[in-house]
Amino acid sequence: MGKDENMELIKEFTITAADGLKISAALSLPVGEDCEAKGVIHFIHGVKEHKARYYDIMKYLSANGFACIITDNRGHGDSVNNEYFLGHMDGVKRLVGDQELIINYIKEMFPGKDIYMFAHSFGSMLGRCVLQEHDAEYKKVILSGTVRYIPASHIGIFISSLFAFFSSKNKYSRLITALGEVNGDDWICGNPEIMAELKQDPKCTGYSYTIGANATVFESNREISRAKKYKCNNPELPVLSLSGELDPMPGGKRGLRQIEKYLRKAGYVNVRCKEYAGMKHEIINELGKEKVYSDILAFFSGNFEADE
Repeated sequence: MGKDENMELIKEFTITAADGLKISAALSLPVGEDCEAKGVIHFIHGVKEHKARYYDIMKYLSANGFACIITDNRGHGDSVNNEYFLGHMDGVKRLVGDQELIINYIKEMFPGKDIYMFAHSFGSMLGRCVLQEHDAEYKKVILSGTVRYIPASHIGIFISSLFAFFSSKNKYSRLITALGEVNGDDWICGNPEIMAELKQDPKCTGYSYTIGANATVFESNREISRAKKYKCNNPELPVLSLSGELDPMPGGKRGLRQIEKYLRKAGYVNVRCKEYAGMKHEIINELGKEKVYSDILAFFSGNFEADE
């Protein structure tokens, strides 16, 4: 779908964060004669990407009755300023606060409507951090390209704090970058068209994460393992992890069991996982994504079977 056609269906706007940063957001609404939304799906994106990469799935879900909303995480896409330039973050608390703004916006704009979450990759960690305080706001949650807990994240946090102390959070370190990034890009997506677009997108490539941004990724990974941080006000919350069989982020079958274990340890009793054969990290962009789209819609609509 061309950019102009997408923009006819997607409304872009900004929300001002507590520190004055203009958070760039996008909203898609149901289309057709009966335009009342079945519910609102709150998207959270991953590292080194931006909201527009989700417009196709948002359009699909809106065509099937759901409103969808997404923001550029601070330091990504158009959510940038002199302090939070492209590739800079400075802690999970700030990012969770930005998502709280979106929750409040949804509740104001769509009073009484069920809220759902779709969180991808780094977003799957940030989304779990949001759930620690706000799980009661959500009807169902999908984690995509779900990142497992990596114990070495504690080391990353420690080393990052040292570098930040002697330098600055908004500076760069080759060592920290090497600790925080996955080598190469073969693991991202098997769709050559998507990979070509990704490599030409200045909001996705051509820059590095700062020390603070990498520390934020490490911190979010540590946080997903801390069961006591979850208030778990909604223990029956359905949580579904969707990932590609060839995606290294979940860590294979063992990693998926770990992801489920930590969620259950936090108190959630309705946790399921599904893998897609032959797919890599970005399952919503893969060849054969139609099946993934259908499963996402089925889960949010209430007629999904994990083993089908």
